[in-house]
Amino acid sequence: MGNLQSGQQSSTILQDEEDEVESSNVEENSSKGKNQAVTPEEHTPGQAGDVGQHAALEDVEITADDGVFQEDSRPGSSLQEDEKEEPLVWDVDTSDFNKPKRSKPKLKLGMPKLKSPRRSAKKLEEESETVAVETDPNIPSCSATIETMSQRKVLDMKRWFCISRPQYKKSCGISSLVSCWNYLFSTLGAGTLKPITQEEALTILDFKPPFEEIRFGPFTGNATLMRWFKKLNDHYGVRGSSHFFYKPMGRNKTYGVSSDEALLKLKKSLKQDDIAFIYHCQNHYFCPMGYEDVPVKAVDAYKAKLDQTDVDTWILIGEPSRKQPCIHSIRWEDISTDLNNGNPDYIDIRRLWKGPLKRNTKKIGGNLHCIMAFQRNKIQTVKTAKTETFMDRFQRFGSMRSTKKKQDAVAMVTDQEKMATDGSGSEFSIDVEMTEEQPEEDTTESLHSDSSSD
Repeated sequence: MGNLQSGQQSSTILQDEEDEVESSNVEENSSKGKNQAVTPEEHTPGQAGDVGQHAALEDVEITADDGVFQEDSRPGSSLQEDEKEEPLVWDVDTSDFNKPKRSKPKLKLGMPKLKSPRRSAKKLEEESETVAVETDPNIPSCSATIETMSQRKVLDMKRWFCISRPQYKKSCGISSLVSCWNYLFSTLGAGTLKPITQEEALTILDFKPPFEEIRFGPFTGNATLMRWFKKLNDHYGVRGSSHFFYKPMGRNKTYGVSSDEALLKLKKSLKQDDIAFIYHCQNHYFCPMGYEDVPVKAVDAYKAKLDQTDVDTWILIGEPSRKQPCIHSIRWEDISTDLNNGNPDYIDIRRLWKGPLKRNTKKIGGNLHCIMAFQRNKIQTVKTAKTETFMDRFQRFGSMRSTKKKQDAVAMVTDQEKMATDGSGSEFSIDVEMTEEQPEEDTTESLHSDSSSD
């Protein structure tokens, strides 16, 4: 038994050695094949023996049927397999680095071509519905133009430029008068003379500085402003007139003029440049400058023509006091209510939130509030004393068409002047009623105006 085991061990050892020799020969042949690449042109007789030796080497094939190793008689097949298996290569995926770059769009001159967006069926239906709404006759369309809107919204900027603001304490009367005079006669408005200031006007009216210490309330009234206007015109050699434009209550009221008629006349006059206005409200004077007709219905916002019954008129009034807004917008209905009130009832037009108020006075009826008009005459000539008194009296009587009435008016004025020079009567008896009545009105006004500040 020992001899059999030793014989088997020796046979396994010899077989292992043979396998090692064959593997070493195969490695040497493969290395020689790499180092020496033999082409068919370079074969020599010595090399033919080597090729024969290589042909003796046989590759082994394994068949799946019997599991027995079979030798392949093809020369060099093992070398080709070794050459394929030996080189090592790293495969790197560079697909992320080789993505095509987006090219920037080139700028082209001219208008770009707009592509029509694809519209769905629903959008097309909606658009067709909107077009149908636009063409619906029940929907109002805009018929207003610049010309029609300029008749509805009126504001002469020159009137605003001439507003003397700010005023002195309680000097709203003279400040408003200077504003009207500058608009009528100065280059700041519609005239040709140099504009005047409040201080220059007060100096002409025989007031002396310091003007801030003057108490204007006790002596400033409606008739006072008219007399001052005449005195300024005489000083600068211009011709103008003044009158009560709308005063429905109290003395010197305007008979036969309704609120609607006064509004139409006021709107027409605000479009002219030869007339200016002063509105006397509760303890204050300020100047109407324009208006706006606001439609009552929203559908008439852009309607071209509207009747007076279809609009609410708001009067734009320039404010000389710095403590109030520069322009007041007041409904004509409120202004008419203010002017038609009688003592002791009144309203404060600048503070309508107070509602109807009552004065602490024993007098019943009458109202000092009014709208006064100051006008520039069309004919501007140098006046003398006689022509001045005659023309003033003639304007009060009104326009007289027949020559006979004119002669009677001239004779009446000359008789009054003779009576004044002889001492038999007061000068200009036509003025007696106004000069006697108006100071009483101014006195009551001064008591109210002195109680509160502008």
